[in-house]
Amino acid sequence: SAPLVAGALVSAWAPSAWAMIAGRFITGLGVGASSQIVPLYLSEISPPALRGTLNGFRRLAYVFGCLAAFCLAAPLKDDGGEGWWRPLFSDAAVPAAALAIGAYFIAQESPVWLLTQGEDSARESRRSLAALQNIRGRAAVAWQNGVKAAAARARPDEGTDEINDDNSDAIAQSADAAVGNADAKGKESLSGWAQLFSEEKNRLPLTIGLGFCSLAAFS
Repeated sequence: SAPLVAGALVSAWAPSAWAMIAGRFITGLGVGASSQIVPLYLSEISPPALRGTLNGFRRLAYVFGCLAAFCLAAPLKDDGGEGWWRPLFSDAAVPAAALAIGAYFIAQESPVWLLTQGEDSARESRRSLAALQNIRGRAAVAWQNGVKAAAARARPDEGTDEINDDNSDAIAQSADAAVGNADAKGKESLSGWAQLFSEEKNRLPLTIGLGFCSLAAFS
C-alpha cells in the first residue's frame, strides 16, 4: 500500500510531466506488487472451494474501481477548471491508506507462509488457520503436514528435517483425511495444464473467464 499512497500523492502534486511520470511509476510498482501478492494471499487463506470465487471478486472489484474513477473524472473534467485532475489522485491515497491500516489491524497472516518461518511459528500457523477456516486441533496439524508434504513433492531434491521418505506417505494420508481430496469426494482433480484445456467441461468456464479478463484489459 505504501507505493500506492506515495504514487498517488506525487501524481497529485506533480508540477511537471516528469514528476507525473515518477508518480505513475511509483503507483505502478504498488499495482504490480498487489497483482502478484493479493491472489497468492487469497489462495493461501481461503478454503479450496472458494479460492476461485474470492479471486474473481478481487478482479471484479478492480474493474469496478476503474469504472468509478472514470465516472468521477467525467464531470470534473468539464466543471473542475485547471488542475481538475489533482483531486482524483489525492483522493486515491485515502482508500490505499485505509487498506494498509485495515490489513495491519484486521488481516491474518497466511498459515502457509507462517509454516515457512520454522517450527516456532507452527502454533501461530494453527491459530491463523483456526481464525480463517475454522480448522482446529488435530485437523489443523494434519493440514500443516499436508502442506509440508506438498512442498516436499514439489521439491523432491530438497530434503527437510520434517519430511522424508519414511513418513511422507503417512503425512499425505493424514492431510487427505483432514482437508479432503478430490478423489475422496468423487470428483476428478486436474493433473496438469493440458487437462484443463482438453476436457470439454472446462472449456466454457475457461472461455468466460478469459473473455472477461480480455474485455477488462481492453476497456
